[in-house]
Amino acid sequence: MNSIITITLLRNEIMYDIELIAYSVGDTVKGMDEKERSLVMDVGDDGKVDKTTQGINKAWGELLNSITGYTKIETNEDLNVDNSFIIPNEYSVRLCVPYSFSKLNAEAVKNSMHAYLVNKALSGWFAITKKDEVSYYESESLIELAKVKKFLNVRVNPVRIKMHPF
Repeated sequence: MNSIITITLLRNEIMYDIELIAYSVGDTVKGMDEKERSLVMDVGDDGKVDKTTQGINKAWGELLNSITGYTKIETNEDLNVDNSFIIPNEYSVRLCVPYSFSKLNAEAVKNSMHAYLVNKALSGWFAITKKDEVSYYESESLIELAKVKKFLNVRVNPVRIKMHPF
């Protein structure tokens, strides 16, 4: 028997973490002039935020594709997609998990999804502004994606104690 959990990630929270990390990285950089540091830190400024949102949207699509076996997205009618730029307020997915799937696992999946989106968007942003940070955030995003898959694959079975240990 399976149950459905819905995970919703708020764009504002994702952007907050991205801005916080980008500011921290830019603030600790030595040897760059103020203008170059400002480019690294200003990920949430007008115009630049659109590039970041594109990175989040792309990462969300990749994330959903990688966990497609668990998603419950039905297409009962013809599906038309285009490449118009959208700025969603939230990213939401319904997952089909075992009935015994714990709330702690759902929280772990949510947190890893959030971290994946943040790290993936930062790797895209740093590919433009600070290339030496790209590999770190790309590898962190892959680690978080692996965690999402690991947490979704957890099967919780009741512990059975044998009557006779031998």
